[in-house]
Amino acid sequence: MSLTKATYSMIQGATANVLDYGADSTGATDSTSAFNLAFATGKAVYAPTGTYLVRNVPLSTDGWAIFGDGVNLTTIKTDSTNCCFLVTARCNRIAHMSIYTPGGSSTSDGIRLGKSDGTFAQYVRIEDIRFVECLNGIYGYGTNNGYFEALFFESCTYGIHFKPVGATTGNTNGNTIVKCVAYNCSTSIWFEANANGGNASNDNLVDFTSESATDKGFNITGSRNYLSIYSDHDTNPPVIYDYLVAPNVSGGANFIVARNPDNYTYPFGNTLVATSIGSLYRLAIPFVQKTSVGITSIATSVSFATGDVAGFASDATLLVQNTTSPTATVGITMQFFVDVPVGFKITFVHAVSGTATAGFLFNQPTTGSWTLLNWTNGQNFLGFTAYPNVTFIKTSANTILKL
Repeated sequence: MSLTKATYSMIQGATANVLDYGADSTGATDSTSAFNLAFATGKAVYAPTGTYLVRNVPLSTDGWAIFGDGVNLTTIKTDSTNCCFLVTARCNRIAHMSIYTPGGSSTSDGIRLGKSDGTFAQYVRIEDIRFVECLNGIYGYGTNNGYFEALFFESCTYGIHFKPVGATTGNTNGNTIVKCVAYNCSTSIWFEANANGGNASNDNLVDFTSESATDKGFNITGSRNYLSIYSDHDTNPPVIYDYLVAPNVSGGANFIVARNPDNYTYPFGNTLVATSIGSLYRLAIPFVQKTSVGITSIATSVSFATGDVAGFASDATLLVQNTTSPTATVGITMQFFVDVPVGFKITFVHAVSGTATAGFLFNQPTTGSWTLLNWTNGQNFLGFTAYPNVTFIKTSANTILKL
């Protein structure tokens, strides 16, 4: 009597196990063909515990899915210039694994969504994945309405990088990115604008955590985006500028919340154009920008008067950047201290874009007689090698203390 060897995929209703199609779980040989055969069954594909070398495995049919045993058990890796999975259909799902491009952070991607020829991946679901040493953890063309949850990006150049297909087509809209973490990445998220500057990224919800001071934040052009940033740094006051270094969030009606473990919360509405983050303020009382004064980008000395402070808030935080060329010291005259109430506190945070700047000279109001504690009029703060932030408080009717 002859016996037939049972395989996992012979069980009715079971997924297609890549091992049944010849995959090498040691990662020593290429398992791309085995993965392709498993997907050809039309079933959900299962990659059990092990390491698998693949190159550009296509998810080219709507509804295809693949999952592993978990981020510490199933590892999918690729090599130079390739990616692990290339998704060109709709409603595909990838979950429960690590994706690794060993030593390939300059050339290899973890998952690619769509292609430059206008083939889009829509309504994808990617969750519970650790991306290690990728050029782009996830690289997408015109990705819309995707769902991305519980992703960990480690030592990647870009965590998530979405770009348009052409000058006017292929936008990044309606995506939900939640419970994601970047560690030791150059940029957590980059949503590229179209070449003509229009048709940008809109209506995306992003919830991201930074676990390293080297991580930078977002490069996003668009409107109606909700960005929630958690800076996991043991610093007081919170070093939101570590995560939002020269952020490029432009467009209109974006809402951004930056927070850290000490529960400092900075919601701010971005309503400016170009590469300005706009006003940065704590809770609901803003330090407001006048249209005639560039608060974020300062190229010449400025004077901030009473009209620049909204509601006489108890405290405020302002992000400033010296944009003179060549770099030169510029002055900030804190004229608003004439009228704000005693106890008013403001923190100036230096936004550095990767090049040294000469900092800012802080000047007392030009009206009245003032006592300055712990600083001198015209003192240089916020230089590239000096203070990353500086805080002043009005301790009496005519006294300003630098904390």
